[in-house]
Amino acid sequence: MKPKTLETRWPRLDRVAVALIDDPVRPARRTLDESKLASLTDSVRALGILQPLSLVQCGERYEVAAGARRLLAARAVGLKEVPAAIYAEGYTELVAARLHENAEREDLGPADEALYLFELLEHEAGGDVDTLARMSRRSRDYIDNRLALLAGDVEVFAALGRTDIGVGVARELNLVRNGSDRAVFLDSCVRGGATVGVVAGWRQKSNAVLQAVVPPNETDSGASAVEADHQAPATPSVEAMRCLFCGSEDYPHSMTLNFAHELCLKFFRDRYPAK
Repeated sequence: MKPKTLETRWPRLDRVAVALIDDPVRPARRTLDESKLASLTDSVRALGILQPLSLVQCGERYEVAAGARRLLAARAVGLKEVPAAIYAEGYTELVAARLHENAEREDLGPADEALYLFELLEHEAGGDVDTLARMSRRSRDYIDNRLALLAGDVEVFAALGRTDIGVGVARELNLVRNGSDRAVFLDSCVRGGATVGVVAGWRQKSNAVLQAVVPPNETDSGASAVEADHQAPATPSVEAMRCLFCGSEDYPHSMTLNFAHELCLKFFRDRYPAK
């Protein structure tokens, strides 16, 4: 097997005409923060391009591997050429270079990264996760965890894409088997914020309550199927399934999970004891 030369293994630094640069065929970032783009454009107007774009040579033209926002800013201010790190055409480690540069230099969020990895899986890895892991120089677990975000609740994924929640919170929310509880928890996270540990506690309580009244295979299918490492606690006692207001154990399937401060709950029970 012919060894790689420095020319093909490493990029060369040069200046490239903006008119010769094409947008990426599969952009890693799906949405652009307009305020951040405006700020970058102002910086480029004042100081020029400080961080070279990463480009891949495609015949007489070039495709962006990383630096799409810098290219947009350069076009906006009318730059004729930009500094670039240019990878040779047919560079075999292009997928890894694109992923790492976008993730580490372009502040790529986990939702965009999950979508990007899914497209790479479909179009460049032949649907094989192990192949994608080798191409991207990421572990199989890392790829699986990112792709699992796409298999979870669509509202959770949307909130992750808006950066309303973090990736750890998104994973915990996707493990909540009750769709109604998941929606309530998500709303609480978006409105007031919550740590991964707090959401994990909510998830454990919700799944335990649901497990007491509904077999696991009959629960909401919107949650992620990857719950092997998050076993629900033991089935709660019948006492835990009493209605807060009437004290009855009837119609457990119609009960919902609610939250209350311990002092508030004690005050309520002392003032309105269950019959």
